Amino acid sequence: MGGVDPQETIRVAAETLGSWQKVATHKQAEPPAFTPPDQTQRGHVALKGKSQTDLIIGTLAPTTMGTDYQIATVGNNILGQFGMMGRIGESVRENSGLAYYAQSVLGSGIGPVAWQVVAGVNPDNLDRAIQLIKDELERFISEPVTQAELDDARTQMIGRMPINLESNSAVAQTMLSIERYQLDLDYMRDLPGILNAITREDILRVAQKYWHPDQLVIASSGRAL
Repeated sequence: MGGVDPQETIRVAAETLGSWQKVATHKQAEPPAFTPPDQTQRGHVALKGKSQTDLIIGTLAPTTMGTDYQIATVGNNILGQFGMMGRIGESVRENSGLAYYAQSVLGSGIGPVAWQVVAGVNPDNLDRAIQLIKDELERFISEPVTQAELDDARTQMIGRMPINLESNSAVAQTMLSIERYQLDLDYMRDLPGILNAITREDILRVAQKYWHPDQLVIASSGRAL
């Protein structure tokens, strides 16, 4: 698209939006308090005729506006996003062939959100997939990620930033997130430096803070167990 006259654009915008008035806004309500479980919870929903079992293993995530969040973002990239879905994907899908997909997802939002591992598996492989995921979580909280993993994850995340801003909608979404999460206007400029300052020890500390293998929420849906 192109060849748009600037003055004509301003005129059309004024005719369309010029009469809009800001209405009174209300303070956003505080989300309810959430206390993580003190022991693992397991649930399964039987769905007749469903060939694939969908699995979620979750815990409480860092608050999106907290100092641990960017560290968790890099850790999550290593755990279950980078390349072929990170360590989780390599263990459960690539090496063992137990899942159609397997990855980790770090939620974001106002209030409590989840940090979770999701997978789609053959029902016969469900227990084995759960165990492999637990094994990777144990490794994640027992030893630092390798320097190579950290370097690769940071390089990929920083390199992806310009691509994530290629469309108008992506720019608008970024601006909305900056406002929603009360970030500084220089956030995008400062983000590479923030990511480069994260250490292996930072990721281990955050992993140990939020992932507790004896306090997981495990949910699945598919063929009756």
